[in-house]
Amino acid sequence: MISFRLNCFLALRTFTHSDTRMQIFLNSYYPIMHTAFGRSASFKHKIHPLEDGSIRREPDFSHPLPGVSGLCRPGTMKDIELGLGDILIYKTNRTHFLTAILEVFIEFDSHDKAHNWLQKANYCIPTNNILTDPLPLEKSHALNYIDRIGKSDKLDKAIHEKWNEDYLLRGKNKKSSYFFLTKPIYNAVHLNLNETDFVRIDKLLRSHYSSIPNTSWRPQELTESFYLDLIQNLKSLEAASLVIKKKP
Repeated sequence: MISFRLNCFLALRTFTHSDTRMQIFLNSYYPIMHTAFGRSASFKHKIHPLEDGSIRREPDFSHPLPGVSGLCRPGTMKDIELGLGDILIYKTNRTHFLTAILEVFIEFDSHDKAHNWLQKANYCIPTNNILTDPLPLEKSHALNYIDRIGKSDKLDKAIHEKWNEDYLLRGKNKKSSYFFLTKPIYNAVHLNLNETDFVRIDKLLRSHYSSIPNTSWRPQELTESFYLDLIQNLKSLEAASLVIKKKP
């Protein structure tokens, strides 16, 4: 069982964001473990099973400051007016494993500005920043491409280029060129949790809502009550290790 240190300041504070209430959102994604191809890649390349499975990880949970961009759901973070201090809760699609609880601490209006900031601060550039190279197909879940991958090098190259081009277009589009950096409150990838310690949150979501909120097209706003229950559940399960850090 993993030791757990609750960041009481972050978890139990009054939720304020400037002059308005802090927002809490649920988002979902397909982890690399979602497909047999991805599970093989995870094992072969020692990639955590809950890591995002695309060639441009959205977000890259292994990064010290996971970046959130518009590569996956173009424009939606602007639509929900995501801002500094807001909380993003990430779970896997279908299995509903909790992957991360992230707090936004800086916002950029372009990938270029985010790239420059990260470089000056001596951070590596996450793959969802379009100024760095994408991952190869062999380190992805290959979702939507599995039946075509491996038939020829030429076809694999074409698939990879098309997949990446879609992301590049979104990253350059003013509607979705934003880039947020976050600080993890909880991150199963950072903790390197084993599958036996993954935390499912479907029951907790159903206990607060009539069904699991649909995040297919955009993040869904959650209540402070749900968030605090989630933190308390993590504490009681001793399934996370939260490190108290001073805010920048």
